[in-house]
Amino acid sequence: MNNILPAILTTGVIIENGGTDAPNSVSACVASGVLSPRRASLFAALCNFAGAVVSGLFFPAVARTLSELSGLPAGEENLPALTGAMLAVLLWTGAAWLFSVPTSESHGLMAALGGAAMYFGHGGGFGRWAAMIATAGISVGAGWLGGRLAERLFRRKTLSEKALGRAQLAFAGASAVLHGAQDGQKFMCIFALCSGGRLSWQAVLWCGGVLALGTALCGKRMLSLAGSLGVSSRAEGLAADAGGTAVLLGATVLGIPVSTTHVKTAAQAGAGQGGRKNALFSLVLAWILTFPVCALLGYFLVPVAEFMLNIA
Repeated sequence: MNNILPAILTTGVIIENGGTDAPNSVSACVASGVLSPRRASLFAALCNFAGAVVSGLFFPAVARTLSELSGLPAGEENLPALTGAMLAVLLWTGAAWLFSVPTSESHGLMAALGGAAMYFGHGGGFGRWAAMIATAGISVGAGWLGGRLAERLFRRKTLSEKALGRAQLAFAGASAVLHGAQDGQKFMCIFALCSGGRLSWQAVLWCGGVLALGTALCGKRMLSLAGSLGVSSRAEGLAADAGGTAVLLGATVLGIPVSTTHVKTAAQAGAGQGGRKNALFSLVLAWILTFPVCALLGYFLVPVAEFMLNIA
């Protein structure tokens, strides 16, 4: 019965992820005028659900990698660590939202799991932490590079505006599917760790459904801010979506847990002609802060989690 509390907290983080992270997969479509915020949020929700369920049932490579990186054993003994990690992610992402820092639940989750594992003497190896930080760096660096390369490819306007819009929509849909595969599997990993390492089809459907619900209900608000991004045309939007999708696809196939938020935002900064330096500065700042803050929160919130589990 004690696994109910971490499951509830994980569900809360999934909803938060669906409302704040998931819209980034289609935000370039809104910035370039291909989709309205409402249609984009519903489109992203459908694609997120499909990506999470299909990948979770047939190719859960990201979930396995995150489980290994966390250093936590599967079973009830890790419930205090998982509960503390979820509390840490909720606190960090809530604070980041208040101060408009483009943080990533994915990076926060990885760091918080590592910090909570260290409380019990697990997950403290340099190699494991280096791998976790390296995957976070991939999100920013590869996303920006992908956007820059795609922008050069599409610089010469050989397609009509209508054709550019259709192509961008296709890449944005693929990006949203891959977001569901990436972030959906990260939360499936938590449910699997709570239940002895077994990933059930019920957990896969639950994670996919809750992620899509969060996107459909809360994504419109985040997408309404898409005009502040560096993308200002359909050609730039197509470059950002193509570059970001390529990075997400490669990472997902290889089982590397990257941040969709940072991949897509960095790709938009790389492809766009405006606001590039400010966007990259915010990304790097969030990347630098997330790991130490969430690791410390995960570590020190374990006693709080133990208390909550004892009274639950």
